[in-house]
Amino acid sequence: MKIAKVGVIGCGNRGSAYADYIANHPEEAQLVCACDILSERLAWYGERYQLPGEMCFEDVQTMLDTVSGLDLVIVSVLDIDHFRMAKMVMERGIHCMLEKPISPDPWECMEV
Repeated sequence: MKIAKVGVIGCGNRGSAYADYIANHPEEAQLVCACDILSERLAWYGERYQLPGEMCFEDVQTMLDTVSGLDLVIVSVLDIDHFRMAKMVMERGIHCMLEKPISPDPWECMEV
């Protein structure tokens, strides 16, 4: 079975819960990169999950431009940012796990 290469956007409680799952199931997935707008939280996350510094990003677009071969990106940010982040991921043909709600805006939900 192929091991999925996973990136996480949003390194708070939910993003950490997903990374814990990945760390406990190395036969299924590997966390390869992370993104968060808070540099201190991102540094903590990278250290906790043993991500090299160059695989920790403060900007989603930069992460997606830099990291190749991602199979899945988990979006675990504030609800208001779900749509924008998920759209950037899906436009690149990468699978996206998006928490609910998809968006507070029903039109954005239909677009996804």
